Amino acid sequence: MINRTQRDSVPPFRHPNSNTDSFSGGGADLNIKSLLRGVWTRSLIGLILIAILSTTTFFIISSLLKLNEKSGTIVNISGRQRMLSQRGAFFALQVSTNTNKQEREIAITKLAAVADLMEKSHLGLTEGSDELGLPNAMSDAINALYYNAPHELDKQVQEYIKAIRALLAEVGSNTVSTESEQLKYIMDVAPNRLLTTLNLAVQQYEDEANTELQNTLKYERIVYIVTLLTLLMEALFIYRPLVNRVKNTTRAFLRQLQFSDSVVDTSQALIIGLNKTGQVKLFNKHSEVLTGWQSSQIINEDFMAAFIPHHERDELTSVYQGIFSGEKATKLETTLTTKAGQDLTIEWSNTLLVDPETKAPSLLLATGLDVTQRKIHNEALQQALTESAQLGSRLQEEVAHAAILQKALLPEPDFKLPGIQGLAKLTTSTEVGGDYYDYYQVDGCHSVFLVGDVSGHGVASGTLVSAAKMAVHQLENLKE
Repeated sequence: MINRTQRDSVPPFRHPNSNTDSFSGGGADLNIKSLLRGVWTRSLIGLILIAILSTTTFFIISSLLKLNEKSGTIVNISGRQRMLSQRGAFFALQVSTNTNKQEREIAITKLAAVADLMEKSHLGLTEGSDELGLPNAMSDAINALYYNAPHELDKQVQEYIKAIRALLAEVGSNTVSTESEQLKYIMDVAPNRLLTTLNLAVQQYEDEANTELQNTLKYERIVYIVTLLTLLMEALFIYRPLVNRVKNTTRAFLRQLQFSDSVVDTSQALIIGLNKTGQVKLFNKHSEVLTGWQSSQIINEDFMAAFIPHHERDELTSVYQGIFSGEKATKLETTLTTKAGQDLTIEWSNTLLVDPETKAPSLLLATGLDVTQRKIHNEALQQALTESAQLGSRLQEEVAHAAILQKALLPEPDFKLPGIQGLAKLTTSTEVGGDYYDYYQVDGCHSVFLVGDVSGHGVASGTLVSAAKMAVHQLENLKE
């Protein structure tokens, strides 16, 4: 059967000389919270810096890709203008010299398409075009190339397109004469001045694209160097102090853990930790010695099934579940069965440990003392006290009877003898005493009055008084 007495829960162990480095009690919570705040703050600063640099790198790379795309588009279209100027000359020659009507019609169509595409591309290069992906801004060098002497590319392209359209207007049912002014202009301009100027434009576009690319790469290198320096600074001023603090904290925890383990293992009491489901999570050395089980055999085993007799399990389980539910920890006395099958009487003091962060119950720490021999001695002492009380009661009754007998041997307290009369009263310090009085008369004229006191008290003195009474009784019978 389980004996229980309600008591307050025992506070967690604290070393008397512990300080903030030992992380015990409220100081542990403060240091843990301070450590966590430091970790989060420093890590957050480092992550923010890395995020800023990563974002910068992302925008630089995005700009680089857009620049490559834009430069490629400009170079491609400006290069296509060279090809179109040559194709225009080729199809113009086809229109003027081909006698096959069908082929001539095809050449006319293609020449018109060349003029349209060349005009569209020219407008895109000079004024910008969302459709072609061309910017609406020109560099100073390109602007001078298009609009200033000696090149005036804008004027050359427009005149070239104008000449093509004029040639197409002259086209009728007959072939155009090779002496046509428009044809001569097209055939002369395409391979000479216009093509040369277009080559200059393409070269300028390529040079500007390379310049912008080099500038972007320069910025990227700067960001790369800044990123490396930032990482180095983070390592020196954020993560190295953080690592040192974590290292010091870990060492303090390990020292506290080693101290606690040594206290638990050297304790001459059973110290067993149970989780909410009743599994054993802590089993100290004294528990191994007393029960015969090794810690490796008991950890994660059910405590009730391993140690508690069947008739006590339900009640003890209910008590422990109540402690986990918030009831006060109790002092219990239960039977514990060892590996050898011996039943021991254990007095348990229970402490409920809670998680420092969630405040939820995490472990029930049961500290037990083997009171088997003490209980046997107490039971033997109780038995002896019971027998002594019974003997004392019997002796008390016998003494009471002896007192009654002693009083019965005394004469009447009211006496009247020749020459003397009075009232006698006998008061003893105990139930049976050594005090005695008696009286009688002799020959009707002599009076005998006796008063005696036997040394001591109790039954022994009363027995001597009884003997004296018998002697006096004989004298009284002899009338002496």
